[in-house]
Amino acid sequence: MSWRDRLLSASFRGVNFLVDNHEYSGGRRLAVHEYPGRDLPFAEDLGEKVREYQIEAFLVGNDYDQNRNLLLAALRKFGPGELIHPYLGHINLQVKTWSITENTDQGGFCTIRINFVDPGIARDPSSFNPKISASQNLDDLVAKAAASSIIDVSEIEQIEGRTFVLNSVRKFLDRPLKLLDYARQGEDFVKDFTAELSAVKNEIETLNKVPSDLANRTLRLWRNLGEVMTVRFSAENTAQINSSRTFNRPSSQSLSAISANSSEVAPPPKLIRVLDNQRQSENLQQVDQLTNYAIIIAQSEVLLRANIAHQNEYHQAIAKYRHQAESAMANAPDPVFQAILSTMEAVSSASYQNLPPLLTHQVSKSIPSTALAQILGAKEDDLLDGNNIAHPLFVTGAINYVRVR
Repeated sequence: MSWRDRLLSASFRGVNFLVDNHEYSGGRRLAVHEYPGRDLPFAEDLGEKVREYQIEAFLVGNDYDQNRNLLLAALRKFGPGELIHPYLGHINLQVKTWSITENTDQGGFCTIRINFVDPGIARDPSSFNPKISASQNLDDLVAKAAASSIIDVSEIEQIEGRTFVLNSVRKFLDRPLKLLDYARQGEDFVKDFTAELSAVKNEIETLNKVPSDLANRTLRLWRNLGEVMTVRFSAENTAQINSSRTFNRPSSQSLSAISANSSEVAPPPKLIRVLDNQRQSENLQQVDQLTNYAIIIAQSEVLLRANIAHQNEYHQAIAKYRHQAESAMANAPDPVFQAILSTMEAVSSASYQNLPPLLTHQVSKSIPSTALAQILGAKEDDLLDGNNIAHPLFVTGAINYVRVR
């Protein structure tokens, strides 16, 4: 078998040629930073490199020159075109460069070396913000969740049944007030929030139901609550907030606070009428579902607003967030299910933006935190906050840190 018999057929923009090999390259765009006095560099990841494909096209035969001209015309055309390759399959590529080899010793034959690149998308990198995109997903979730959460006790004849359902709604509406105290918000925010919450509660009491517009207002209150629930706890002491510094990062504890005590309701009264019992059960299910929607909406806002420090913090927070999202999706109608799923994926992706790993350094001999931060390339405040250091002049033991320079 000659070398010509081993060639395989390929085409670009419908023009056929032969190939026997190809090269495919890619990688990451790194800006490697090196610092005086430090042995370790920092490789800043700027995204994926453009994927390049190098192909050697062969044109053989007495009429090779006609096929050559057709292929060259296809390579000169503006924009990307379809390459059909025996190994690469069908792929849309842009021609970057090409070169042709012909000589008199090889009559009826020429070689064209083609360099293709992935055409990508014509979009300014700054025009797409993953957090804005996730926020738009969250807007959609609020609207669809409100439309599906309609509570109406007007058809429950027994007063005990109506009162029980409305008490469940009141407990749900009172929970944000506890969270406001947890988040330590200013007086103006608490005043405005409480006023809006009271207005919603009064309308529900008057109507004996929670129509979609009131459900929407309620869910937006929870979303506003999520904006202020970005309290970061010390990694070692999660029971107290260090009031000497201002934190704006979430932790798994702040997400847990939103979802805690989500089913604080009294045992239902014993109802005689079967129909009343069924209607009460249906309304209670709607209250539970509305609660689940409110929690995942508030937690989504927490993660979008937060400045997550490192990969460990991200994974801890996302684990609790995904668990809550799965609970909310369990009995959700399909439009809400899809909205929660889209929001969960968008928020998870937006929250993870080239986060550094959490590193550990063993300090055998005590050293001031300022000097240790300089040696490790970390922020001194983060060392103190993340390790529960008793005295900044005498740091010893296993120290967790994030390298920032």
